[in-house]
Parts: sequence; C-alpha cells; structure tokens
Amino acid sequence: MWRFLSKYWVGILAATIAVALLVAIGIAVKAALFALDCEHSLHAMHNVLTACRAYVEEHEGNWPKSWDELQPLYTYEGDVAAETKERIAVDFGADPAELATQSIESFTGIRPKGPIFEAYDGRLQELIDLLKKYHPPDHRRDDDG
Repeated sequence: MWRFLSKYWVGILAATIAVALLVAIGIAVKAALFALDCEHSLHAMHNVLTACRAYVEEHEGNWPKSWDELQPLYTYEGDVAAETKERIAVDFGADPAELATQSIESFTGIRPKGPIFEAYDGRLQELIDLLKKYHPPDHRRDDDG
C-alpha cells in the first residue's frame, strides 16, 4: 500500500500524526498539571481543617480570628504556609455558632480558592461536629428576643 503513496502524501501523513501526538501530549501534560494543582490544594485544605479543628478544641468552640492564631497549630512553615494562604480562604470573622448550623455543602468558614479534589468531607464534618459540640442547637441564642 505504501508504495502507491507519493512521498508528498507520506510526508503529510507523518506530519499529521506528529501534530496529533504533540496535541495529545500537550493535553496530557495540562491534565497532569491541573491534577497536581488540585492535589496541592487538597493538602492545603487538610492542613487548614486540622489546624482549625485543633484551635476550636483548644479554645472551647471559638473560631480563629487570623492566620497568626492558626500558625502555631500548623505542621508546616515558610513556603508551604504561604501557599496554603494562597489556596484556602478562611472567614476569620465567622460566627462559630452559625458555622455549627451549616452542612458540608454550605459551610462558609473555610473554602478553597481554586480547583481542588473534593476529598475532604470527612475532616470538614469532624470540624462541624466539633462546633456543634460547643454550640448545640438548643443553646444558641435567639436573635429575635
């Protein structure tokens, strides 16, 4: 079959295959970099959830007011701590009693700032359960009176 194809068409076919391979490699690299970014965000989320849980436990249900209050509870410093702040948003003004009423899906106290693997529900639920321990539904104050 190949002997019936001219050198021109063989060259076109080879170039087309080469371009297709380069596109496939580019897509694979982009997907791998995206997955790596999601993985780094997941690790950052785990660090923040662990630190916030420890803070809430040590401060009897209070919510941290700044990254500085969480820093002693971090296992990482320097670049990893800075990267965590870039990847994860913490609402330091949140009311812990309000956070205790939220579900995993609606939780506003801690949020990823970008793409992340959604594999932190268990740790987030532990934090919500801890907040509920200190702020049970029947002991929350009624704002209406």
